[in-house]
This record gives sequence, C-alpha cells and structure tokens, in this order.
Amino acid sequence: MSVELFDQLRPETRERLDAASETVHLKTGEYLIRRGDEGGDMFRLLSGRLEIVDGRSRPEFILRVLGPGAVVGEMSFLGRGARTADVRAGEASVAQRWRRGALEQALEAEAAVAADFYRAAARVLAERLDVLTHITTSSNPGERSGGSEWVSASAADETRAVADVLKAGFREAEELLRVGRPRHEIAERLSSGLKGFTARGRQVFEELELEDEEAVSALLAQELRPYLVRSRLAEQALAPRDGQSASRAPMLAHLALGNPRGSDPLGRLLDELLLGLPTAVAYRDRAISITRLAMQNLPAVGGGALRALVIGAGTGALVAALGRPIMEQGGELTCIDNDREALAYLESGTSVRSSRLSLRLVHTDLPAFVQGASDIFLTPQDLIVIDDLLEYLPDRVVAALAREVLELLQPGAQMMMGFLASGDDDFIFEHLLRWPMIRRDPPPVAEMLESVGFVDVRMGWRDGIGNVVMATRPQR
Repeated sequence: MSVELFDQLRPETRERLDAASETVHLKTGEYLIRRGDEGGDMFRLLSGRLEIVDGRSRPEFILRVLGPGAVVGEMSFLGRGARTADVRAGEASVAQRWRRGALEQALEAEAAVAADFYRAAARVLAERLDVLTHITTSSNPGERSGGSEWVSASAADETRAVADVLKAGFREAEELLRVGRPRHEIAERLSSGLKGFTARGRQVFEELELEDEEAVSALLAQELRPYLVRSRLAEQALAPRDGQSASRAPMLAHLALGNPRGSDPLGRLLDELLLGLPTAVAYRDRAISITRLAMQNLPAVGGGALRALVIGAGTGALVAALGRPIMEQGGELTCIDNDREALAYLESGTSVRSSRLSLRLVHTDLPAFVQGASDIFLTPQDLIVIDDLLEYLPDRVVAALAREVLELLQPGAQMMMGFLASGDDDFIFEHLLRWPMIRRDPPPVAEMLESVGFVDVRMGWRDGIGNVVMATRPQR
C-alpha cells in the first residue's frame, strides 16, 4: 500500500489546506491533466478513479490507477516542471484542486503548515524511491537471473558430452532426410535424440552444485543453439531478452496455435516434437479450459456493471473471449501485465468494441503488483482470472498474490488460476529451451488458498500436468 501525502499531515494542516482548495467534478474519460501542459496545480481525488495514461503509444496503456485519497500534480508543484503524463477519470470522479498561487499563499501564511507539508512530501518521495528500487531489482516473470559464466573444465566436458547426444540425433536425422527416408523415421530419430539428451543431461545436473547449474545450462544452450533455432518455438524461446523490453508474446502465441514452423524441413519436424511435449500440450489445453470456465462462471450482476480482472495477458485469447459476454451485460474488463507487446497483441486481437464494454490495458510491473507494491487501484471485482503467471512466482509471492486477489473480489465472487505440475519434459524446457518454470501439485496450491481465506477451493480442470483451481471469497 503506497503512502499518500495527506495521510502524513497533521489534522490542523489538512484543515488549512482544505480551505484553500476548490472542487472539480469529472466525467468518465475527462482529462484532469495533459502531458506537456504547464504544471503547478495539485489535485487530490475524493471519489472515483484516476488513470495515468501513456497516450503516446498505440494502443494506449494505463500505467497507474489511483483511488480516493491519491494526490497528483505534487511533483510539478514542487519542481515547477511541465506535466509528464496524461491523467483522466476512469469513472465519474470528484477531486480537490489547489491552484499554485493559492497553495503557495497558504504555505507562506503559516510556517508550521509549510513545515508539515514539505516534511510529508519528503516521506512520500522517499517511499516512492523505495518502491522504484524494489521494482528495479526484482526479476521479471520467466527471466533467468544472471549466473557465473565460469565453468570448470570437467563440467564443460560433461556438458559438451550431453550436447553431443542431441547433435548426433540431428546429424542422423539430416542424413535420413537427405536420402529420402519416410518422415516418421526422421521424427523418430529426432525424438530418440531428445530422450537420450534428457536422460544423460539429468545425470549430469544431479551431480552439479546448485550455483553451477546456471552456467552449465547456459553453456549447453550455447552448444546446441545453431541446431535448435531451426525450430520456431526454440528460436523464440532462446531469443535474447533485455529486462523490461523482453516480450514472450510471440513465443506464447506460437505455442498456443500449435502450428509447427521452422527454417527448413528438419526445423519444422523439431518444432512439431517440441509443440507435442506434455508441457506444451498442457499449456494449450489449460488456456482453453480456463477460458471456458471463466465464461461459464461469469456472474449475473443485477442492475450493475460486471467487473472482471485478468492478471497476465498471455496471448489475449482469454480477454477476447470474455469481452463478448461482458459487453452483452455491460461492464469493465481489465488486464494487467508488464509486457507491452503482450498487451498490444491483446488489443489488436480483441475485435469486440462497444460502449457497453470498457477494456482497460494496465501496464505495470507484475512482481511489484502481486506483492502490493504497485499503485494500481481497483474497485471490487466480480471475477478474477490468473493464467501463465504461477510458473514464474515462488511460493511466498503466490501466497501474497492470493491475499491481494482475495481483497479485490466482491464477497461471494470467484477466482481461478492456472498452473502446471511436473512432467517428464521439465529438463527440456529448463535447460534446452532455457524456459524455467516452477511446477506445483494441486494439494499444496489448494491448501495455500484455504490458508489465506478462500472457501470452496476445488479443481475446475485437471488433465496430465495442466491444472485450473477455482476458489471463492467468503460472503462475510
């Protein structure tokens, strides 16, 4: 929960400042502040919701969502700079406004009021710096942390021996392809190479110290990269990623479609094998199942707008599917993600457009959001869906996310989340595709949800290693 300026003020200071303010009424979509305008005036939201918007991009993204009590414009008042962002009303809102001259006059009139105001402003700025530091140092979902590049000579030899198993499979498959052998024979040889690689690789990694695994895994990927990138999935999985600019959207879209592609016939065959692995199949089936369950369990909100929240954009298929029934009833569909490209995929793939459906794309740092360190204000939701996220969050963060979600739900409303259990192909995704995932079994997930306060916790779908768990916020 962020620190708000007025929460830090003494009651007598708030009274003096209230007397110097004026009231502003905003309609839904009306702008309070425009980027580039001359700054100086400060605002405090009394009711409703404000959205900090990046209007320079197409589609536009919501960067922050502020609720009652939030203050905007204080930085331009303190620093006398131009406005740095657009601020608009997400719904009918009421705000206090302090014009620069009136606020300066109120602060100059009483030294005690000025001292209290600037002391509170310093606390708020310090808290924001702490949050920024937390966000900067937290890793993105799905990204590996950097490891030592040094590998001992013996470990390097073992790693190259593991890589040679798969290289041999490639070379034999290429020879079968060259002499015109049937396609199924070539696929069997590639599959055999993958199995041999997995068996030998597991033996090697079992003998490694934990701190050496990252470096050895990187060396393994380096050795095999020229062979692997002929597959579209492997090419996208192994593409260089640069922190916040990294996007997994193209890879997830290819995985969801399940249509093998490659740079040559052997690459397409490898892609077909990778897309047919249990993890890839479970990923596709889970996405279909969680979408079906979400649509089946959309509540009917009598006389009011329906509010649904999707945490994690994925390929956008879930949001696109939910858009139509929400539009028919009227309501708001919000998607939160830290991947701009994934949000752009989502927006471009959502064909449903209507004044009865408000589609809000919120770009924020997901690790910060799930741990309550993000300025995202949300009104109580009628349904919350989380998919393609638990694979990248440790247990303590999943528990924190569950608590956040519980507080965001209406009493009696449902939450559902998808996750993957362990499978025989864990090693391939972890060390060949460099796509690390945290796998979980259903019982611990159910126990965690019950421990934070959810009721009616049950598996909505389970097939192989794919899972969708459903849970309800108590009525009271």
